[in-house]
Amino acid sequence: MTMARPRVPWSELPQDPISVILTRLDVSDVLNFAWTCKSWGNICRHLNASIFKSGTLMMITSKSSQDGCLTQDGLEDGIFGVHEVGVGKSFDCKHRLLRNKSWIGGKDDWLVSTNDCIDLQITNPITADVVPLPRLNTIDKFEMHTDQEVQVVFEHTHSIRRVVLCQTPSSPNGHFAIALFNDGLMACTARGQSDWKLFTHPTQLFSGCYTHYPEVWLDAIVHQGRVVAVNEGGYIYAWSMNDPEAYPIKLTTPEFSTTGDSMVYYLATSHTGRLLLISVHGEERRYIEPGLRMVVSEQDRIEQPTALSIYIYDDTGDAWQRTRSVGDGQSLFLGLNYPFYGRWSNIKEDRVYIASMCDNDSIIFSMDSEADQPLDKQNYPIKKESRWPDGLSIRTPMWFRPTVPYLTGKKPQDNC
Repeated sequence: MTMARPRVPWSELPQDPISVILTRLDVSDVLNFAWTCKSWGNICRHLNASIFKSGTLMMITSKSSQDGCLTQDGLEDGIFGVHEVGVGKSFDCKHRLLRNKSWIGGKDDWLVSTNDCIDLQITNPITADVVPLPRLNTIDKFEMHTDQEVQVVFEHTHSIRRVVLCQTPSSPNGHFAIALFNDGLMACTARGQSDWKLFTHPTQLFSGCYTHYPEVWLDAIVHQGRVVAVNEGGYIYAWSMNDPEAYPIKLTTPEFSTTGDSMVYYLATSHTGRLLLISVHGEERRYIEPGLRMVVSEQDRIEQPTALSIYIYDDTGDAWQRTRSVGDGQSLFLGLNYPFYGRWSNIKEDRVYIASMCDNDSIIFSMDSEADQPLDKQNYPIKKESRWPDGLSIRTPMWFRPTVPYLTGKKPQDNC
């Protein structure tokens, strides 16, 4: 009589066999692996294991709709599209942490997500880690109203446009996030803080002077211990990360070409650590429909791009110099995500890729031409039913770049 072998629960499998399983999972299944059970989730955290190889270039968008629904498609089930740019593969992924949520910012493989109550949190869909952010009503002297203009397609939303995730929870110093609002306000929060700190606006003569400002902030970045932001007029200001309530320093404004086009701006840093200002020129939209995206980007005011220019900042001379190189043979990726550089065998060097611009998932600029005109555009293969009638993706497309070491057992570090 042979004795039956004792059954070992899946959750108690040794770490090594599970690591082998991870290497063989399809990309559409890996996001569910970490939360299948608690022990598997812990293994993913300890191994930093992901079928999404570290450094893979991806974009996340709406899911491939099956029911033809045009509003909030995929939100209830937490389904979204993942596109591996380098190999041209697209998948529908499902994650419980994104049920009834949409992303409004991110850095690498961390997303800033929100629900209809504006409960903000930083989520890593690979490791299933979640870090809640403070409620927006903790902002001093800032009253939230439910009748403000809607930027996220939910009921009872407020005027938050975007959250710039400058540092993730993987950073040795923890996360640092900046919220941009459509009324010109800007606020930040960091690890260990239970509230949002309001930045002193450059037009604010004294505390509590204004609650609405004529120009909004288009982008913000952390550079050498300072928060640097650019507004829609191209004016650039800097605050200390540790003292956002101090009056900001105004930096010199570059001498932009006088073409008569409208301009929008992005901020980044160069490979040598210098501040970059990216200016996109183009025809201004005659009409902007707030409901066309989950997040209405201020960059959506450009209907058709005509040129791109990059300026590099000289800290010692407080001056900007035009440059025609992204640098180090890589390409620069901009959008709702925090800017990053990358080099891939099938991606040409010295390109600027901007996600969710001018009704396209991405616009590509080449820096090796004198005109700096748009080189190409890319729309990823989600089904027609998952787009608005004019072709826009319901979820705002955003770059997504896994950064965790693949099965090395090392803790990932934020290199911001």
